[in-house]
Parts: sequence; C-alpha cells; structure tokens
Amino acid sequence: MSPCFTVHRRLCRAPLAIGFPYLYLLLSSLLIAHAQVFQSCNEATNCGPGLYCGNCLALGKTQPICTRGQAILPNSIINGLPFNKYTWLVTHNSFSIVDAPSLPGVQRLTFYNQEDTVTNQLRNGVRGLMLDMYDFEGDIWLCHSFRGQCYNFTANLQ
Repeated sequence: MSPCFTVHRRLCRAPLAIGFPYLYLLLSSLLIAHAQVFQSCNEATNCGPGLYCGNCLALGKTQPICTRGQAILPNSIINGLPFNKYTWLVTHNSFSIVDAPSLPGVQRLTFYNQEDTVTNQLRNGVRGLMLDMYDFEGDIWLCHSFRGQCYNFTANLQ
C-alpha cells in the first residue's frame, strides 16, 4: 500500500460516500423508466416518447404493447408540392373507437376501427378522417351501416 494512500485514506472514501446518493438516483430512475417498443404497457403514459400503448387483435395480440405510431407529415420532407401530390395518413371510420361508450339502453353490435380518440389520431399525424354520416331518427349520426341503413346498435355519435 502506498504511503500516500494510507495517509489520505479518509479523503479517498469521501467521493465514494458522496457518490452513493447519485448512484441510488441513477438506479431508481432506470427502474421507473418508460417502456420501449414491443414492451407491455397499460396506458399511453407507460410508453416512452413517440410511442403509444395499443394492441392488434387481428394478429392475436391481447396484451397491449408500446408501438411507434407517429406518422411523418410528407410536407415536412418535401415542401412546396401541390396538395394532391402528397400522400396523407387517413383513418377509416375514425369515430369507431374501442372505448367509446354505447348509446344509453342500446348494446352496440358493431366492429371497431380505432383505438385512439379523434384528437389523438390528429396528434399522431392523421390528416384525413373518414366519417360515415347518416340521416337517422331525424338527425345526423355517425355509424356503421348495413346496405346504407344506420341502426341504433351500429350508431356511435349523434
């Protein structure tokens, strides 16, 4: 052991003692970090930046996972083209949202096209909303239809 180390041993321990709180903070921040792509999640706030929590029932995915869902706006890459020269992200039946409540007293018997609200669809880069609008019960409704007819069990919004 060097004489310098034995004489100044107490000084050598000080940085280590000071370093433990920082090490603790670093390790604890890693444990509560956001989930990354394809890791399981419960809600959008569980996922890291630029990711959203969702599943794909068509692929047999029943446990939601963090996926990347942010579209790139085409005019941010090449600007100055006519509107019809860009390809825009559009959602089909944008109003048909999984967690949307049914009409009072009516069991909804229809399929769902979206997991995000219309607001979140727009935040994620969607620039076109396909809305099926029908004259139903003397008002305008958004609903899926069978042969062009809207029914209360397929209606979403009035």
